[in-house]
Amino acid sequence: DRLLLLRPPRGGIPEMKGREPYRIAANKPVYGTKDAGRKFYNTFKKRALECGLIEMRLCRSLYAYYDNDELVILAGAHVDDIMWAAKPEFEYVITEKLFSHFLLNHIHENKFRFCGRDYEQDSDGTVTITFQNNVEKILPIKFDRRGRKAEDRADVQEISQGRSVIGSLAWIARQARPEYCYSTSRLQSVIAQAKFKHIQQCNQVLQDVQATSNIGIVYQAKKFDFAKGILISLSDASWANDTKVIPAEHENAGAKIFPKRSQYGRIPLLGTPELWDGMKGIVHI
Repeated sequence: DRLLLLRPPRGGIPEMKGREPYRIAANKPVYGTKDAGRKFYNTFKKRALECGLIEMRLCRSLYAYYDNDELVILAGAHVDDIMWAAKPEFEYVITEKLFSHFLLNHIHENKFRFCGRDYEQDSDGTVTITFQNNVEKILPIKFDRRGRKAEDRADVQEISQGRSVIGSLAWIARQARPEYCYSTSRLQSVIAQAKFKHIQQCNQVLQDVQATSNIGIVYQAKKFDFAKGILISLSDASWANDTKVIPAEHENAGAKIFPKRSQYGRIPLLGTPELWDGMKGIVHI
């Protein structure tokens, strides 16, 4: 482990007045140091395990708590932000036992933001996830339309802006707007050698997403028993009806275009047992 020697803040520490000079020795996570997040998480993990929570093998920052083999608590940690769901009679394990080791700024219930996502839970338990705040902050690509044709090459500034815009949209599509997964993925594949039409398409996708920024993924409560849910892979492919663009090796060379390329997509789902033999059921993405 490591020990930090810190200079006291300007004005000193009131309790240490008259005992100058002195330094502060710290083996705790200190905000601003490069290992602060890791140190905090190691402490959180230690305390969580002491409280009886179990670390998930496939997702190390997800913890579960069981009572007589019944799942009663799920808790996820991201750096120093914690999100949990629990049966009311077992919530004390989180709020009283685990959190007694930490100084909390605030606790939000039913409506809050976590890892950039906006969560809202209705009175019946239904959860809606949106990205309205993040979506509305994305600025469109600035360009000059005068005298330009669709096949004209985009300039360096437009491509740089395009990478940022389409990267943000692709992340949002994967998190809560799966209907935009193809358009964002396709634009990401051509942005390095973008033409003017691609810049326009990028702004159009952004405009469409912003116009429906209040839409997200809805997880309806009590629609099926999770213990009886089945894992489903929804997939589709388009064979030899697309092109692949390989960026040029240098500025004066043209991009290489390969025709008759195929595409494949897959979405993992958790669904009701009826989908094992039938075509209708309820799924969570």
